[in-house]
Amino acid sequence: MEIIKSFLTVIGYVTATLLAIKIISAFIQWMFGIKLVLLRLGNGLRGRKIAIFATNGFSDLKNLLVGANLFKEKNIIQISSVSDVESSEGASIFLLDWSDWGNDIDEVLKKKNDKKALIIYAKPGDVQIMDKLQKYKHTNVVNFRNRLLGDIIMSVITMNYDK
Repeated sequence: MEIIKSFLTVIGYVTATLLAIKIISAFIQWMFGIKLVLLRLGNGLRGRKIAIFATNGFSDLKNLLVGANLFKEKNIIQISSVSDVESSEGASIFLLDWSDWGNDIDEVLKKKNDKKALIIYAKPGDVQIMDKLQKYKHTNVVNFRNRLLGDIIMSVITMNYDK
């Protein structure tokens, strides 16, 4: 009986050791996997410039971004007319209010490249050029304010940040 008890004790120690190694290994793998996402998110929130293409809705969109305490006010640029589009050059995220800029979307698309995200905020059913927009990388159409903030954060995570 004593032999069986000793044998089961050894088995218990070996099993506990293997379990501890597996837990530590899983934690280390998880840390390496999430490190890149957190690094991109941190760099993106700290340094990204956001160009808001809006006139009437600018203050609401800006307050949404600044009020979330994720973006700094100095990193937000207002583009209120077609003549101001050139000043969006340093921004890596374009946020477009469709009600103000829907007719001038082609001017914005000319400035957008694969390293810039374009997020269009529109009322449901307003955007009728989805076929054209789907040809551009990192382009989203959003109908709800909370979803808008989520899509901006997702764009920050998925895009490389060039300083």
